[in-house]
Amino acid sequence: MIQNTFSSCTKKKKDVEYFENNKIKKEHFFSNGYKDSSRIYSKSGNHTSTLVHKEDKKLVRYFYENGTIEAKGIFIEDSIPLGEWRYYDKQGNLTEIKDFLIIENRPILNQNWVLDLRGDTIKDKSNYFELIMEKDTIFLSEPIKAKVDLIAPFFKDKNSSIMVVIAKDYSIDFNDDFSNKNEVKKDTTFNLNLEKDMRGALGLESDFRRTCIFGKYFNDIGSHKLRGIIVEYYYTENAIPDSLGNNYYEKMQYFELPVYVKDTIQ
Repeated sequence: MIQNTFSSCTKKKKDVEYFENNKIKKEHFFSNGYKDSSRIYSKSGNHTSTLVHKEDKKLVRYFYENGTIEAKGIFIEDSIPLGEWRYYDKQGNLTEIKDFLIIENRPILNQNWVLDLRGDTIKDKSNYFELIMEKDTIFLSEPIKAKVDLIAPFFKDKNSSIMVVIAKDYSIDFNDDFSNKNEVKKDTTFNLNLEKDMRGALGLESDFRRTCIFGKYFNDIGSHKLRGIIVEYYYTENAIPDSLGNNYYEKMQYFELPVYVKDTIQ
């Protein structure tokens, strides 16, 4: 059952849906003819979630029965997660952060950080990388220089390595959801254990299987995006196929950073 009411204090129209037991199921609030938020309840009357509608996105909050927040983040197209989602325990402690991207028209979990009660990241339960650029503003004649460290790998118990894939300097670039990656001419940089010349130039001697240093030139001045793919991979022992018939496994993670290119002529 739905009833329409008006709130005199907020000047918002409200539609209310009820359960069979006459308890409120959903409250929808409208401003200027558009739905701007909704509150959803359980049959027992507990407030379970709140949705705030902003253009094609929904800002979502879920709640425990005791009223504390359980999770919050953004949905697009009703139920597709996007961006940073935060999760809490019943005492209000932040327990996990997940970063969702839309890649080739589908949502993927790109990174996640699991936290202890002190707020410190538990690496053995997480999967994330750090990307550092030397600087984010360059001249047209110089490359952007960056370093990737896979701090918490996806393949926890494997001797995995990484490589970084970006578009070649004079190729079209990846679009924002990487759906054109088969059309892009790619430049692959391997980890520092394989890049022996770079290791020698930098005087590095440790194990850097999960570290890459790479660069890229841009073709024109103005604002750009540095987009790329971090490929974590490993081979089975002696490259012998396992019970599934595979001898190679990989996991892809994606990044995008803003870059500004200035003219070299002053």
